[in-house]
Parts: sequence; structure tokens; C-alpha cells
Amino acid sequence: MKTTLLLGAVLIGAAMMQMPSTPPVKMGLWESTINTTVKLPPGAPSFLGGGPRTTVMRVCFTPDSWAKGVGPQQDQKSCVRSNEVYSSTGFSFDMSCSKGKRTSHYETTFDSPAALHGTVHTDSGPQGVTIDSATTSHFISSDCGTVTPDKPVTVH
Repeated sequence: MKTTLLLGAVLIGAAMMQMPSTPPVKMGLWESTINTTVKLPPGAPSFLGGGPRTTVMRVCFTPDSWAKGVGPQQDQKSCVRSNEVYSSTGFSFDMSCSKGKRTSHYETTFDSPAALHGTVHTDSGPQGVTIDSATTSHFISSDCGTVTPDKPVTVH
């Protein structure tokens, strides 16, 4: 579950990293549906993963959070991004993390100012775990209510 939230937050949050200064999406409350599948190496206990799992979460985009961008999560400080491509219609990048020997590929497309979709593919290196996540997000309201940019909320 924590991995699902992290992937969803990274996918949405990454939209704010090194993007053009004019946001390509509306600011305010967004809802994302994240479908995640975890593939385990042969012989691994089945309770460790599987799928697919669906999580719905809400996140708040503000002009301030857009301007500051979203930095690496605490466990991503050992990570380096490469192959970064950003445009007004989307972005993609690779991330390699020395902690956990993890590699990921992120892609997001801005379908409109009120909708986006994307994918994340992660390989955990020696552990042999693969995580695939697909996210669709849509704008809900310019008022975020109690949801703050730094604390996405799980709906279900």
C-alpha cells in the first residue's frame, strides 16, 4: 500500500519537477486512480505482492508547490534521474537508486488541463521484484479543502 501511494504521489508530483514555469494543468484538488501490479521472483511468498491493486487518492496542486517542485522522497535521496524529457504535453525520465538497487521509468501525458495519465515501471534489482503502476488523474476543484500539497489522502 505504501509503495502504491509513493508511486502515485511520485507520478503526480513528478509533473511539477523541472516543468515549464507555466503549469500545464489546473491548480487545486486532483483525484488519481492508481492500478498497481507487483511481480515477485519464483519462490517468493505470495503475501508479499501480487495484484492488481487499485488505490484512489487525492492530491493538492498549488502555485507554490508548482514553483517549488517536488523533490525526492526521503528514501529516494540515493536516486539519480536521467533521460529527462519535459514538454507542455508531458514528461518522462528514468531513475536509478543505489539504495535497494532500484531502477524506474516514469511517463506522464497531460491529456488536458484537467486530466493526465501515466505509468511507472520499477525493477528492484537483486530482489527480483517488479512493480508496474498505471495512473489516471482528473481535476476536481480549485479548492483543496483539507488536502495539502505535502500530504496526499487515500480515498480507497
